[in-house]
Amino acid sequence: MNALHHKTDFTGEIAVSVIVPVYNASKYLDQCLSSVQEQSLRNFEVIVVNDASTDDSVDVVKKFVNRDSRFKLLCFEFNRGLPAARNAGVDQASGEYLIHLDSDDFWLDSQTLETLHTTATLEGAQVLRFNGLDFENNDLGAPVITPFAAVNVEVTSNPELWIFRSVFLYFFNTAFIRRHKLSFDESISIGEDAIFLSKALPVAMKISSIPDFFYAYRRHQKSMMGNSWDPEDFVEELRASDIVLDNLKDFPAIAEGYVFYRYTQYWVLKLLPRIVLELDENARHSIYDRYRKALDDNKSVFQSCPRVGIKFFISQWLLMHGHVRILDNFVIGVNRLNRFPYFYFGYYLYIANQIKNIVGSFRHRAFNYLKENSSVRRLLSRIEGHFHISDCTAFRNDESLHEYDFDLGMTPKKRGITAMIRVKNEEETIVRSIESILPFFDEILVVDNASTDGTRKLLNALARKHHSHSTIRILSYPFAVARCGMEHAQTSESSLHNLAYYYNWCLGQCRTSHVVKWDADMVLINDCVVKIQFQSFLRRLMTQSPGALGAFMVQTIYLDGSGRAVTTADEIHTEERCFPNEPNIYYKKGKDWECLHRPRFREVVRGDIIFAYEIKDSRKQEFDHWATNSFNGWRKSYEYRNYLLVNAGLQSQQRGFKPVPENHLT
Repeated sequence: MNALHHKTDFTGEIAVSVIVPVYNASKYLDQCLSSVQEQSLRNFEVIVVNDASTDDSVDVVKKFVNRDSRFKLLCFEFNRGLPAARNAGVDQASGEYLIHLDSDDFWLDSQTLETLHTTATLEGAQVLRFNGLDFENNDLGAPVITPFAAVNVEVTSNPELWIFRSVFLYFFNTAFIRRHKLSFDESISIGEDAIFLSKALPVAMKISSIPDFFYAYRRHQKSMMGNSWDPEDFVEELRASDIVLDNLKDFPAIAEGYVFYRYTQYWVLKLLPRIVLELDENARHSIYDRYRKALDDNKSVFQSCPRVGIKFFISQWLLMHGHVRILDNFVIGVNRLNRFPYFYFGYYLYIANQIKNIVGSFRHRAFNYLKENSSVRRLLSRIEGHFHISDCTAFRNDESLHEYDFDLGMTPKKRGITAMIRVKNEEETIVRSIESILPFFDEILVVDNASTDGTRKLLNALARKHHSHSTIRILSYPFAVARCGMEHAQTSESSLHNLAYYYNWCLGQCRTSHVVKWDADMVLINDCVVKIQFQSFLRRLMTQSPGALGAFMVQTIYLDGSGRAVTTADEIHTEERCFPNEPNIYYKKGKDWECLHRPRFREVVRGDIIFAYEIKDSRKQEFDHWATNSFNGWRKSYEYRNYLLVNAGLQSQQRGFKPVPENHLT
């Protein structure tokens, strides 16, 4: 193997090694390498591995090597295949992180490496996944994979990561790769991505994922998926799948998820059409025999999950019963592989699916229209209430502490509205939070959950200060409440330590006809228009729509090291926080925290503007109420990432941050 690179003038440590395997890609290579050279992160290296190309690829690479010392060229004397080229690049990598970029693809954003490196560094991620878009005929198309947001999760508990493909969408910690001796199987040229990822992801303790579309995945005839396959290619693809399953033998749930996706999606949508189009009859029958055995070996996976899809159900039934000619006919018709597909019965399933999609879309729109129509909702709510309204909802705790058993709906409520606030060690925000909403509520119920700082002292002083014109009630809930996430998931819903039970107990202490769940880190925006709109919003819930729920927008803001507030335009959340104090509305245990249970068709009144800020102080441990700093789902992942950025002083305008007007918080 020959190497070509020039001495670098860069004296700092290399943050990222970019590995670009090349084989006869001169047509696309300049765009590929230019997308790397234009990155805002400067301390990277590019290791281009030429796998004995016979076109002008080497000349294109040398232009970059000669004018940019960060580019290096390794040349194989003979063609060794993509896995060997990737391995050679990894062996030469000296960056803290490494990433693969195929030579016919390119990055869509000049901040790709900076974003990936910053995210992985702040989160301590061993593996960071991102996303890409198909690129065909100079147009961007569908996402390469389903977008997914997560911070420091493991593959075992996140099925979104069980699709082992597209290694170029992963950003790896180099030390992690070397510690686990991870490499690409050089005996396989099809499916090497899946083999590598099925080894890497199960041993990673910290996997993060961002939904950003950074990668352009070019689809063309000369790509691996664009080239015609011969029977040996299908056999090798099956062998790669067997190796993946062997890698996952200690993770049966993941293995089943992989098999289910592979056959109900990839096999039906990708492989079967290729078999019919690219193989002759004898070769097809030989490959069908192999798939028949594979499906029979894994039949328990499909038997345990009835929702396999009609295409897969018909395809596997025809194959398993030996009707291969009818299977060919079905595949041609359902995928419209012929100029006259209406001669094939599968075409009519395609037509039926199109009709189903149209009807489903119409039904969805009609349902949404009816759901949003206030008159219809009121009618449905009355019908629902006639059958499901109860006079009392009883709560009994697992610990048999009867003084904390209670019933919702037993005590008559006076007309009014209560702000219900749970507090635990909130001395920095609680006074500002309560004083911002004092004029708008008939009662403010504060339930202290065993604070150990100055929260209780501040609350007592605040109650004395406003005793003459406001009702501030302070109660105590002495039990340790499970933190959000795993602790919450493992705690019984009827335990005194569960969030839902705790909030329902608080709800049972409210004396008025309506309740607003207010958080101790929330503050009403100090703006005349906001205050007038908020008062009008509450009045409407009390008078015009007394049986309705209320939902309003809250924007997350962050305090930097100097106490200055910043925010982003994306972190605005709407939540149903206002509701009648009645026994049919209460909290239930959700996946990571409590969630509001209410009659399905109850009218929801929505605020038109942002009413409040939710304050996250980067100088404090704002996520102590979570069992671990591990999140999946867009909202918490995004919030935690922005918190880390502000904590590190990286809240730049380029990252979407903007200052919050100071007078909005006074």
